[in-house]
Amino acid sequence: PLFISRSPEIIIAMLGILKAGAAYVPIDPAHPDERIRYMLQDIDAELMISSQASRSRLSAITKIVIIELDGLDAKGINNLSRSKPDFIISPDQLAYVIYTSGSTGKPKGAMIEHASLVNFTEWHNKAFKVDSASKTTIMSGVAFDAFGLDTWPYLAAGASLYIVDDNERLLTSELVGLFIEWGITHTFITTALAHDFVEASRGKKLALQYLSTGGDQLLSIDLHDLNYELTNVYGPTEATILTTTYTLSEKDKNSVPLIGKPLSNTSVFILNEFNQLAPVGVAGELCIGGKGLARGYLNRPELTQEKFISNPFSKEKGARIYKTGDLARWHPDGNIEYLGRIDEQVQIRGYRVEPGEIESVLQQSGLVKRVVVLAKGDTIAMRRLVAYVVSNGNFNKASLIDYLLTRLPEYMVPTLWVELESLPLTANGKVDKRALPDPDFTTLHNAAYSAP
Repeated sequence: PLFISRSPEIIIAMLGILKAGAAYVPIDPAHPDERIRYMLQDIDAELMISSQASRSRLSAITKIVIIELDGLDAKGINNLSRSKPDFIISPDQLAYVIYTSGSTGKPKGAMIEHASLVNFTEWHNKAFKVDSASKTTIMSGVAFDAFGLDTWPYLAAGASLYIVDDNERLLTSELVGLFIEWGITHTFITTALAHDFVEASRGKKLALQYLSTGGDQLLSIDLHDLNYELTNVYGPTEATILTTTYTLSEKDKNSVPLIGKPLSNTSVFILNEFNQLAPVGVAGELCIGGKGLARGYLNRPELTQEKFISNPFSKEKGARIYKTGDLARWHPDGNIEYLGRIDEQVQIRGYRVEPGEIESVLQQSGLVKRVVVLAKGDTIAMRRLVAYVVSNGNFNKASLIDYLLTRLPEYMVPTLWVELESLPLTANGKVDKRALPDPDFTTLHNAAYSAP
C-alpha cells in the first residue's frame, strides 16, 4: 500500500513497486480511519510506503512496518543499487489494486494487470498525440483511477508532469493562470470542475491542445473561442481507467454530449434484463469486454463471478464481460449515451423512472448550468422527484416545467425544485448526492385546493 498524498514521492513509489514486480495499492491519507483500516486488513499488508507528512496519521491505524520515502529512510534508499532488476514482468501480473465504493458499504478492490494498463497507455498516447514535449497536470486524487490517467501515459512518453495542489485545483481563475505559466498541453479535469474551467479559459491564449473530462454527466458546452479539443470520457475502475471517449464539436452545442465509442481492443454491449442485446435507442445495462477488464475483485470471488460474466458474444476461450450497472443506449451513428445508474432507477406513482433521462433533457434546455434529479420521500408511496438546479441566471421553475412537459410524460416532471449556487463535490471531484439538502416538502401542501 501507498499512503502518500499527491506528490513526486508517490510517483517514485509507484515506479519502484512495478519495477520490483509487485502491485501497488494507493490509499488516500484523507480517507476515514475505518476505511483505511479495512483496506489494510483486506490486503493483508505487511509493509506500507509513506511520507513524513502522511505518517503521523498511521500510528493510530496500524502497526505494520512503514517506509518513509522523504524522511528517516531516505538516506538508506539513496544508497541502494540503481541497476535494473534482473527479471521479466509478465503481462498477466498485477500492476495495481484500486478500491471503489461497494453497495454493502465495504470498499472492493479491483485488480488491474500490466497488459490492461499497457493497452490503455498505448491507445491514449496515440489518440491524444502525447510525446516527450507534452506537458500535463496531476489533479486527481491518488486513490482515484484517474490518477493513472494523469501519470502513466505521460511517463511512458517521457512527457512532463505538473502537480496541482487542492487550493489551485479548486480556484478556476488561478488554475487557468497556471496552465498559461506552465504551458500545459494535455489535462484531465473532472466534469464538475470542467464547466467552470472552460468558461474561465474561453478566449485565453493557452498552450492546451486536449482537455478530457469525465466522472459525471457532461452538460452541453459552447465550444466558441476554445482553442483546444474537448473530449468526454467514460470508464469504470474495473475496465482500466477509460472505456469510451467522445470528442465534442459544434453540433453538440444544444445537446447532451455522448460518451462515444470504445477504445482499442475494447467492446461495449448494451443488454436488457435477460442479457440480450438491446436495439438502437433502447436503454439497457452497459457491459464491457476486451483487454481492459480487471482480473476481478480482491478476496471477493462471489462478487467477481456476479459482475464478470462469461461473454456470450465471443468465441474466444475465457472471454468475459463486466456488468457496470450503468444505464445507456446506442445512437444510430454508433455513439453511446449515458443515462445514469440502474440502481438509481425509481418508481414514481407506479412508473419506472430514470433520473438520468430527466437530467439529460434538462441539460438540453439551455436554462441550467448543472442539474441532479433524485427521488426523495419517507416511503415509496410518498416519494417525489426533486430537481437540484444550478441555473444560468434567473431561476424560472415554470419555464423548466413547461420545457419538460414538451419532451417527457407528466409523471417524469420533478415535483420539487431546489436552486443551488453550486453542487457539492466528493474528494474525487464527482457530485456528492448524499450532501444535497432535503427539499421543503411543505410546499406541496400550500397550493390552493382544486376539486377533481
